Amino acid sequence: MNPSEKKSVALRYGQRDCTPCSTSVGDGYLAKRIEGIAQERGLPIEKESLLTDLLAILDAESAIPKDAHCLTSKLITFLWRADQNLKKGTEASN
Repeated sequence: MNPSEKKSVALRYGQRDCTPCSTSVGDGYLAKRIEGIAQERGLPIEKESLLTDLLAILDAESAIPKDAHCLTSKLITFLWRADQNLKKGTEASN
């Protein structure tokens, strides 16, 4: 990865053990594409450069190292809050 280029990492929870895993990792054009797909699907995007830099060294489908769990938990909290806000907005418009 080029250190000066934009980086993106897509995350999901593991099915069996709820361990956060990377699903897509990329820089430059691929990073923009990962972010574009997230936007198209209405997924929340967190722009935390320290976390992205840390997770960008992982291969896709890799579990997040335990040392990164604190930062990852902050990201998951952001995503949960965004999901709750989306649900509230949907309920208000119905």
